Amino acid sequence: MLLLALLACASRDDASPVATQDCADAVAVSWDEWGQGFFGTWCRSCHSATTPDRRGAPVGTDFDTWTEVQAQAAAIQQAVLDSGTMPVGGGISADDRALLEALLQCGTGGEGVAPGGSGSGTDLDAAQVAARADAAFAGGLPLATTLWEAYVGVLEAHAEGSCPNGAMGPAYAIQASMKGCSTSQGWYFWGLTLRESTVDGDAWTEWMLGDGWAHDPDGHRLVFGGEIAWSGTRGASESWSQSVDGTWGWEGGEGWLAAVPSVAVSVDATGHGDTLQATVHGGWTLNGDTVFLDDLRFDSAASGSPASGSPASGSAASRSAPAGGAVRVRDDAGARATLSLREDGSGCGEVRAADGQELGEACVDASPLVASLRAYAP
Repeated sequence: MLLLALLACASRDDASPVATQDCADAVAVSWDEWGQGFFGTWCRSCHSATTPDRRGAPVGTDFDTWTEVQAQAAAIQQAVLDSGTMPVGGGISADDRALLEALLQCGTGGEGVAPGGSGSGTDLDAAQVAARADAAFAGGLPLATTLWEAYVGVLEAHAEGSCPNGAMGPAYAIQASMKGCSTSQGWYFWGLTLRESTVDGDAWTEWMLGDGWAHDPDGHRLVFGGEIAWSGTRGASESWSQSVDGTWGWEGGEGWLAAVPSVAVSVDATGHGDTLQATVHGGWTLNGDTVFLDDLRFDSAASGSPASGSPASGSAASRSAPAGGAVRVRDDAGARATLSLREDGSGCGEVRAADGQELGEACVDASPLVASLRAYAP
């Protein structure tokens, strides 16, 4: 989503590599050592040949290889570095902007191919896959309601008069004119949010579109870029869903929220607490590592049949383990592998590299994800 508008408007015919500085004096940066990780963090949730849900990104406009990035260099330069219209909600550090400029103008390539692209190598083993997944899971699941509560908390505590304009009005809009404003306490707000809330009998939907940020006097940012939604039905057949797309977070928060991750996650569930049944699909990039969940299924009421070394059958830990699905991991160097989970509730399964090489068995601790799901009361 983050480079979607840019790429919908630019064609390969009018995009050419950029060269406006003397490369002899430029910072040395390469696709293999830096570019792959950058585009994986900010772009490939939509722009990859193997992305399941491109969310409107033009088919064939991908950033899996250095060649593809070179073909769009002028468009990327204009939108990200010149006009600053992308990514939605900002979030790229000054250091990364400088490295991106050096890459586009004077960068070197290599044989490296992005995770999910056509490359086949991996430097990950089964233990590393489990460790990276556990690290990504430790802060819980990025949920729309968590982001909404952080957003509302900042506005309720720090909005002042007409700054931001319409801060908690019917549309929950931050400065709809897209002009920034500052409060006497040193808070700065910029951007636009739109919100809709609908109720139809037992069904309800909450939706927010955001493009902007706020920051406190210490520089902590509240970033809102993309869409979040949560909905459900009440009554005998209670069900609910949540979705997050884009770059969201609050640096004054904790865990994944403070890291302002790029997220593309959807949850479909019935019940809550100890009766929860949920399916999670999508992923997020956190501290350089990307984790993607292929229809991970959770059933709080299931006892599970644990494998050796996994939680005891019927225990709370066992009921927190996935009952099927797969976990794909990519590290910041581009290595990737997939853990296919057994349906016995053990949280364990076989790990394979991108080229199909068997890497052994691993188990993941998904209890923080389930804790996030259980804590949500529709």
